[in-house]
Amino acid sequence: MKKWIILLILVGILGNAFLVKGPFLWDDEFFIVENPNIRQIHFKDYFLKPHWLETGFAMGFRGFYRPLVSLSFAVDYQLYKLDSRGYHLTNIFFHILASILLFLVLLEIGFTESQSFLASAIFSSAATLREAVAWISARGDIFALFFMLLSFYLIMKRKDLWAILVFPFALFSKEMSVVFPFFLMVYFYYKREKFNRVLPFLVLDILFLILRSQFTSSRILSTYSIPILITRTFKALGFYFVQGVFPFTGRVFLSPMTVYTKWWFYIPAALFIMLVAAFVFKRTSKVFLLSAMSFILLLPSLAVVWIEIPHTVAFRFGYIPAAFLVPISVLLLSSREILKKVVLPVFLAGAIVNSNIVNLYWTSSSLFWEKTHLDAPEDPYFAIRLAGVYIQKGRVKDAESLLQGYLDRTNSYTPVILHILALIEESRGNLRKAEALLTNSIFLSREFEKWEMKTYGELVYDLSSHYIALSRILRKQGRIEDAEKLMKSGFSSYGKNPDFRDEYAIVLGLAGKCENAIKIASKRRESVLEICALWKKKDLYSRAKIMLYRNQFEKAKELCSSIKENIKREKCLSETEERMKRMGLLRQNTK
Repeated sequence: MKKWIILLILVGILGNAFLVKGPFLWDDEFFIVENPNIRQIHFKDYFLKPHWLETGFAMGFRGFYRPLVSLSFAVDYQLYKLDSRGYHLTNIFFHILASILLFLVLLEIGFTESQSFLASAIFSSAATLREAVAWISARGDIFALFFMLLSFYLIMKRKDLWAILVFPFALFSKEMSVVFPFFLMVYFYYKREKFNRVLPFLVLDILFLILRSQFTSSRILSTYSIPILITRTFKALGFYFVQGVFPFTGRVFLSPMTVYTKWWFYIPAALFIMLVAAFVFKRTSKVFLLSAMSFILLLPSLAVVWIEIPHTVAFRFGYIPAAFLVPISVLLLSSREILKKVVLPVFLAGAIVNSNIVNLYWTSSSLFWEKTHLDAPEDPYFAIRLAGVYIQKGRVKDAESLLQGYLDRTNSYTPVILHILALIEESRGNLRKAEALLTNSIFLSREFEKWEMKTYGELVYDLSSHYIALSRILRKQGRIEDAEKLMKSGFSSYGKNPDFRDEYAIVLGLAGKCENAIKIASKRRESVLEICALWKKKDLYSRAKIMLYRNQFEKAKELCSSIKENIKREKCLSETEERMKRMGLLRQNTK
């Protein structure tokens, strides 16, 4: 057995080690990079508050309760700070451990050592499961599977007390672990045992759900009609079955519409249902047992189809059930000697090669966003992220052209697209155009904010960034009073945001309202104090400096010219000219 485990570890390294090079991607920015709650280990907070606590994307969202994942991020931070390699190592380590546990579980079910190895090795390297392993934020799936497999293995070994003690770790990793007691029922039915051993796990389920309800809020059911949701559920079932038994793909991201628009997913769905139904009548078949087990594990992923979220079908949602779908392929391919000796090794080698091709896209931000946009061109979010990559590379025109193509489809991402286009215009010095785009962005954001509050019952959209950018544009135009009016209108909603407070403090300082400015300033307090110190002075030079900060250059020049001291006057005019150069205005005025 030891040699198989050693081989399994080697395969796990071959199929996953490349991922260590990956950066923080997507939600990693919110959960880790910008999350102050993992800088120190706040053990109590992780268990008494929702998973997205204090993350920039949360904005009141309380839908996840995954304290063990939050704790693991905090532990990783103590070890690696913001070095993404360490976080990836944790994911890979637990993924390989899960594959070893799967090997042991399959042996207990009755697989041969070679069959158990091949199934676990293919699972470890499956390209369709890259999202769960490569994406740090998807760690909950890996943890949940690891602890469920460990608890299941202990049950098989008749160590029920230890299994009961381990199971809460799965629940605290991801909510979908609540199906584990029903998974055990399938196994006990196969073994012709009574279900009384399941009772402690059901009690833990109930206690967990009660606890979770105290700290989270439920998702809202989809607004689609029941017939549409039923057909989508069947198609999703077919997709996850295919993903498990044939884990090959060229995609990094799966758009739900890729599944929902394909009628042929009904075929594998029907086959899957027949295999599960057959288990009721022929419980001795390992294929039927594995089908029933994976079906139970899939139920939470199918429930996601009925929830109002963008990504109702995803590769990561098939990670846990795939642990018992992959072995079905191995069993079927072991039925003939030539399949066992030729096809299965090729199957494994192909899985390793395929996984590393997909891994490549996860090791670079630019490659990742280019590929996800290619995989789901209909999704504006990926276009926005790719535009950001283009801008970083200096390909501003490419970014602008890409985003312009999405403006005719008004949706909740439109304000963000307008915001980015405004920043591009700002960089070109087209302040009026930038102002118009940001004004439209704020208008649309308010409309979507109303829609989201009506649909979800909670505010999850942040308008503050649009206000900050528009205020900056107005300041550049010397329109301090307009900027003040804008920031005042948004203060009641976004006054808790430090960046919003700082922008408002600068505007108030420039308006001469120093007492309020100093009171609300945060990170930019020194700048506010500097501006306010100039207001206290009554000399012409100080007043001219204030006009410079206000970008009111004609007034600044007039005040500079009124200074009697030659040296000070020349210095004042020189500073005015220098600031105008930085603003890109001197050449325009000369013309």
